[in-house]
Amino acid sequence: MPGFMEHFGWTCAPDAVDCTPLTEGEMASQRSLISALLTIGATVGALANPAFVERFGHVPDLALASVVFIAGALLCALASSIGVLYAGRFVSGLAIGMYALCVPVYIAECSPVDYRGQLMTCWQFMVTCGMLAGQGANIGLEKVHWGWRVSYSLNDAFVVLLLIGLITYMPESPRFVASRHTSDEGAQREKLRKVMQKLRYEGDVEHSIEVINREVQEDKEFGDASWKDVFATDNRIRYRVLLGVAIQAFNQLSGNEAINFYSPTILASMFSASGAIFFSFLLGIVNLAAVCTSILTIDRFGRVPLFLVGGTVMFFSQLANSVYQSIEDPNSTISSLFLTSLHIFSFAYHATWGPLAWDICGEM
Repeated sequence: MPGFMEHFGWTCAPDAVDCTPLTEGEMASQRSLISALLTIGATVGALANPAFVERFGHVPDLALASVVFIAGALLCALASSIGVLYAGRFVSGLAIGMYALCVPVYIAECSPVDYRGQLMTCWQFMVTCGMLAGQGANIGLEKVHWGWRVSYSLNDAFVVLLLIGLITYMPESPRFVASRHTSDEGAQREKLRKVMQKLRYEGDVEHSIEVINREVQEDKEFGDASWKDVFATDNRIRYRVLLGVAIQAFNQLSGNEAINFYSPTILASMFSASGAIFFSFLLGIVNLAAVCTSILTIDRFGRVPLFLVGGTVMFFSQLANSVYQSIEDPNSTISSLFLTSLHIFSFAYHATWGPLAWDICGEM
């Protein structure tokens, strides 16, 4: 956005006197740090989060993540210097890492088995809706000098809605409730029943309670797992861990996150700056359509076939993208082909690899 670029010295305002904008190299470094600090924060948040979840539960953890995210978004929105913006991105990343670790597990533990895949995909659906809302808002906010501040602060509106839901309705994970050590088993069972009444049909409540209690009892008999147990070959645990790590790693290395962050910059190299924001919004619409497709197909065709089809389409579309971007001074035909290929990649990712990565890791 022009206001953002002028505020941080990337460009000079038309009426500025004695203004020297940053060089392309300096802007690239700052842009990279803005992106990287979010990822670094997410890594720290995800690594530090398990102990909190195990002790206090998923709902308190989600509430804490929401408070942290609100603080990070406000730091970004009120940033007076690039350093404050860096801090805001790191703090926001902490919250995103906490969400990324907690939300898939929470959904998997609360979901009936028959609907788990679709409900896990709904998380990706809501993430995509949020991105689309932001991209749509940026079309108008770009025209306002302080629009970038509103763009950052609007994120808090969604987090406040989540906090309200956490406080007023959302139950704790039934597995967490059943695993708490207590001398009053009757009170614990009653608490678990209240949780299940929010999550299951009336006729399924008692059966679900029995299943959860049996699974928790089996876990207690095995005892707490050590890091050695995490990489043990028994029951193919090491294979599951390495598979989950590989799925998430290649999910990130596919290039989707880079496209999400750099799409305005990438598209600006083919179109105008204002056109880049509009086409980013169109990309968001494609992503939303893809996630809707995933909701309909994820439990019908299975995980592996969708992974293979999606990966194949993503490979060839990214290959085409690299060819189109290597052309100097592309004409309108090349720009249109690039945009089409980018949409194909994004549709394939959000219909397959995007939701499936979280779904499979949650189920393993």
